[in-house]
Amino acid sequence: MLLTKHINLDSKNTKNILRELGVLQGEKLTNAGLLCFAANTNMFQNAVVKLARFKGDTPDVFIDMKNTSGNLIDAVNESLVFITRSINMKVEIGKQAERLERWI
Repeated sequence: MLLTKHINLDSKNTKNILRELGVLQGEKLTNAGLLCFAANTNMFQNAVVKLARFKGDTPDVFIDMKNTSGNLIDAVNESLVFITRSINMKVEIGKQAERLERWI
């Protein structure tokens, strides 16, 4: 895991891990920490991920769109769901009856 190269995860102390991540100063989460972990991020009204799927090669016609807010971890997960739902995929059955999924 990428984090293990930079942070000592053997420590059981959550505060130490947050400090090593740089998202805890003193006893308070930084704005980055709040954006990553807070259940309520309403204080960051501009922290929105805007996703869109367009018809064709130009951004003239929207087929689908989604605005996601909340903490960054949830926003990334929602973004990945939107992206994988929007990407065309074909499924082929191989010679030994295995399913082959290919993103197109």
